[in-house]
Amino acid sequence: MKWNNLFEQKYKAGFALLALLLMMAMVIFAHKKNLSQLQYTLTSIYSDRLVAGNYLYNLSHEIYKKKLHLDEVGKIYSAQNDSINRIIRKYEKTLLTTEESKQFSSLKAHLQLSANIESQIRNSSTRQEEIALRSQLRNQYDIILTDLNNLTSIQISEGQNLIAESNRIVASDNITSRLELGLLIIFGLLIMLIFSVIKSRMVRTAPSLN
Repeated sequence: MKWNNLFEQKYKAGFALLALLLMMAMVIFAHKKNLSQLQYTLTSIYSDRLVAGNYLYNLSHEIYKKKLHLDEVGKIYSAQNDSINRIIRKYEKTLLTTEESKQFSSLKAHLQLSANIESQIRNSSTRQEEIALRSQLRNQYDIILTDLNNLTSIQISEGQNLIAESNRIVASDNITSRLELGLLIIFGLLIMLIFSVIKSRMVRTAPSLN
């Protein structure tokens, strides 16, 4: 009868330890998942928002320079267009949301239109035609700057969303870490209790020397 009781208690203790180990494994998995998500979010904040935001700033700078030199379309615009095209290629490699993709497509279309007008200015046959095209080009630059401002607003909004997501992940991971610590404490106490019970039973069942 005593052996049956001992076996039953060991079975229960073993089941409790197994349950704790499984819970700890789940908590550790959740912890690693949180760390992976946090790493992805922080990388996205840098690569897809901060770096992309710098691309938009550089594009705006190039367009403003073009507006300031409307009378020099044939002299400096070629180098600036090369710079703009390089920035565009870099920007389109970043992660774009659906709204951002639409706005970016609008930007590229307006940039292409401005390049066409610049080409028409260089090939214009009369002064009057050139003046009309320059006025049209100035308006086109304003449209492009509006596109860039809209993209910048999206960048700020998405950056705020990523920061909020990273804060949520950190808060979740804090809870997971506390749960992991609690399970470790319970696991340690249960081990101590099992050894205490085994030692007590060994003392009770030890043969008497008398």
